[in-house]
Amino acid sequence: TLFDSPFTSDYNANMPYRIPAIVETVDANGNPKLIVFADKRHGGGDVGQSTLNTLFSNNGAVNGHINMVCKSITYDGTAWSAWPTTETTIKEGNKDFGYGDVAVVADRENPQNIVLFCAAGNTFFTKSSSSNRLLCYRFRSTDGGATWDGGTDVTSGGTNHNDGGIYGLFSY
Repeated sequence: TLFDSPFTSDYNANMPYRIPAIVETVDANGNPKLIVFADKRHGGGDVGQSTLNTLFSNNGAVNGHINMVCKSITYDGTAWSAWPTTETTIKEGNKDFGYGDVAVVADRENPQNIVLFCAAGNTFFTKSSSSNRLLCYRFRSTDGGATWDGGTDVTSGGTNHNDGGIYGLFSY
C-alpha cells in the first residue's frame, strides 16, 4: 500500500488520497527509479469543490485543500529499495487553492527531466468560465524527482477562449 485511503464516512479519521500516477525515470546516479504521485485531499473534495459547498470539511480543512505528494523507489542494480513510509510534498495547497489530478511524463532524451501537470486553483471544473477558469500548473524536476520547482501557471497555453465555451483543460 503506497497511499492508504480506507473508505470511511469519517474524514476526520482519514485523509483520502486520489488520482494516482506513476512514472519511471532515473535517479542522480543513473539508477532506475519509480515515482508514484497522488492528490492528498485534506477535505476529500476536488479542486474548487469548496466554492460549491463549504459544509463538508475535514476537521476544519475545506474540501478544496489538496496537496500534490509523491513517493519513490530506486533500483541499485541488484534490488529495489523499500517504499518510504512518509511522502514528499511537491506542492502544498490550502483552503483557497488546491493542486490535483496529476498527469506526468519523463523525457526519454533526458530521463531526469520530469514534467507533471495538474488542475489547480479554487474553481470547480464544471464551473470553469472565461472569467473564472480552472487553472493548469506545470511542475518540473531536473534531478530525477528529488526536488521540484515552484510550479508555473500554464493555463493560457492550453485553452482557447473563442472555441465555443471550453474554458479549462478539464472541460466537460
